[in-house]
Amino acid sequence: MPTQVPDQVRGPVSPGSSGPDAPRKFRIPALSAVLLAGVLLITIDLARGGFILRLDAAVANWTETNRLPELMPIADVVDRIGQRGVALPLLFLAAYVLSRRLHTVRPIVLAATGTFFLNFFVGLIKIATARESPRTGGPELFVGNMLFPSGHTANVVFVYGLIAALLIRYAQVNAEQSRKLIWSVPLLAILMTTISLYRHTHWLSDLVAGAMMGGVLLQISLIVDREWVAIRSWVKRVIGPAWRRVEWGVRLVKPAVTLPPQDLLNAAADAAKPKLDRQRPTEPTTPTP
Repeated sequence: MPTQVPDQVRGPVSPGSSGPDAPRKFRIPALSAVLLAGVLLITIDLARGGFILRLDAAVANWTETNRLPELMPIADVVDRIGQRGVALPLLFLAAYVLSRRLHTVRPIVLAATGTFFLNFFVGLIKIATARESPRTGGPELFVGNMLFPSGHTANVVFVYGLIAALLIRYAQVNAEQSRKLIWSVPLLAILMTTISLYRHTHWLSDLVAGAMMGGVLLQISLIVDREWVAIRSWVKRVIGPAWRRVEWGVRLVKPAVTLPPQDLLNAAADAAKPKLDRQRPTEPTTPTP
């Protein structure tokens, strides 16, 4: 029988807390702050033509001269792990399965909101920095195209990191499986960086900054998951009467997400039954002799 975890209850139990979602003091996510500062410093150094710009050019020149053309078809296939068309279906499949198992839309909400904000902020920086690809130009910023930061490494860190976190927290994996899931994320990020450099599609700093942005959104998503009840209450207070529309949307989507197929059919039949009863003509009764 699937474990039922209401949206208002589920959460991690920490030492000293009185329950799963006991109130916590707000703390600035230190890792996210450090990663954002790193992206800012990289951007500033690139804009002023500093060491990172020269490093990008040197790494690109080395990979260009030492690349083995016969390995390119393999690299082209492996490169797909960072594409949205591959990574996002995996994320939403995991979130959907967990939502059905836990009977809550929480995993899907985390996946959807995190994906939206990741693409929004990465896209915004790409437009602002306007960097060319190693295949078409130099490493300078503000000259065209949208390469910085890399969406591939951002997707790898955020998507596979969130999949790992959701499975560790809600799928009852053991300690060994948890370690493998955790270590798979940095290994995939290193693989994605290596493949992109080998294919000459990104500068090194693009890939590093993309991984940092993915890490920022991943940590924020995990904080939202941990503080789900508090954040939900805060959003409800902020948006005021508009919260009714949110609840309406959740009621509309939740049955299709959280109920098993047969339960969904039964619920639809039960909802339609009163209407059918009203429409059914009344049959004359025959008196009993």
